[in-house]
Amino acid sequence: FARTQFVRQPSLALAYELAKLYAAENEPKKAVEALKVTRYLTVFSSDEVVLVKQIADFLNQHGDGRLALDLYQKLIDQPRLEKSLRISLLEGGAKVAIAEGAGRLASSWRHSARQLKSPPPS
Repeated sequence: FARTQFVRQPSLALAYELAKLYAAENEPKKAVEALKVTRYLTVFSSDEVVLVKQIADFLNQHGDGRLALDLYQKLIDQPRLEKSLRISLLEGGAKVAIAEGAGRLASSWRHSARQLKSPPPS
């Protein structure tokens, strides 16, 4: 059903569901392929940010850390993110960055997350 719906009306949520189905069928390449559409997206609505984070984590777990890192970069670059969400993205993105050999980026993101967590000077 998810495959048919995705062909008729593609969406991030359906792409993610399709990817999870492929992963459950032990077809990780097809799972990752179902999410490749995300590489063309640059801006996400506020209600898509958490879903795209889940997609990035899924991609990272299923062998496409490069696309996962790219998605984290796009998410972190989104304006007007809630503080706790930005911290979560910075911390999650840092883990992916380290796995992808982007240590400087990971360090920068961790530093930004720590700054956001720190109480403002009084």
